[in-house]
Amino acid sequence: MMLYHCTPAPDSILASGFRDSDGYVDEGLPVGVFFSDRPLDGNEGAKGDHVLEIEMPDEAVGQYECISEGLPYREFIIPAAVVAKYWPPRLMTSAEVEAFEDDRFRPVR
Repeated sequence: MMLYHCTPAPDSILASGFRDSDGYVDEGLPVGVFFSDRPLDGNEGAKGDHVLEIEMPDEAVGQYECISEGLPYREFIIPAAVVAKYWPPRLMTSAEVEAFEDDRFRPVR
């Protein structure tokens, strides 16, 4: 599964790796790194304009999915130690992010 992490500082992550965020604890969510199954924007809570893409097996991340009703994307909070097993992520270009095919905008057949 391809997963995406939005960040204002991709160089720091690429140099030092992901670090668990404890900011989610206040919301009752586990400690880890936030990912989605598509690039998000600021209106969807993204915390940066740069997108890192990483491939991880479904069976490695399924237990970290955060089920939220009504969202058009899937969310995951994955421990940094798990993410490190599938290193490295790839920094997407802005053109790739803009061209990302989003099922929400595909015509219904």
